[in-house]
Amino acid sequence: MIKFILGLPYVMRGPLLDTARALKAPVLLSANALSNWKKDALGIPVWRGFNTRRLGLLDGMEAYLDCGGFVAARQYRGYAWSVDEYLDLCAAYPWRWFASMDYCVEPEIAGNRETVLDRISATVALNRACIIGARDRGILHRLMPVIQGWMPEDYARCLDRMPDLSSFEVIGVGSMCRRHLNGSTGILQVVEELDRQLQGSSVKLHLFGLKGIGAAELRGHPRDCHCRLAGLWDPGPSARPRGGFQQDQQVPRRDHGRLVPTPGRGH
Repeated sequence: MIKFILGLPYVMRGPLLDTARALKAPVLLSANALSNWKKDALGIPVWRGFNTRRLGLLDGMEAYLDCGGFVAARQYRGYAWSVDEYLDLCAAYPWRWFASMDYCVEPEIAGNRETVLDRISATVALNRACIIGARDRGILHRLMPVIQGWMPEDYARCLDRMPDLSSFEVIGVGSMCRRHLNGSTGILQVVEELDRQLQGSSVKLHLFGLKGIGAAELRGHPRDCHCRLAGLWDPGPSARPRGGFQQDQQVPRRDHGRLVPTPGRGH
């Protein structure tokens, strides 16, 4: 069985939220979409924390939170927020689940095998930090650990190095959006490997970036899977919140203040 979650680019009153609510659809927000950016004296955008003022607009909806790792890697060359700052955002609203921070390994981010392995190791470390921080905040029951990899055996290696995840309802599977359906690194091969590794458990998989064809193929798979649909139609700039950057906007690749460094040479 597969469950679809609608991605929202921001939280504000208007057609996007109204449509999602009318559809009674579960929705997914990125931490980046809730970020505040201000330009310094040189005109360089600097991250100024998360904006939680509109989160009440999600009340009554099935809402989920992602850490924004792909955008952080592609646009900022590392997270602009710390683990503690992210977990404070996670604790600021009763998300159905929130994803652990992780390091994606898509080819445009991790260009060689060494970098892929480095980022898998860093993902394990971030999951451990998020588990500890979530436990301290009393929100561990809503955390979704995230595993990373490119080849199917990468995910098995990442899973093996993680803390015991048997008590978690859902595990996130990163770096799924730049894949063919079949082949040695295909979507089906990754899911089958994880299904073998998780044999005997009922844990669900959230497949980040899974596209329509892959979702259709997995519809009848015995392992329950979730995936995020592309965001709802955006009515245009006039309806977007003023100030700050949207998830799809480019930020100059310069110093944005304190960053959680991206592992791997050249990143």
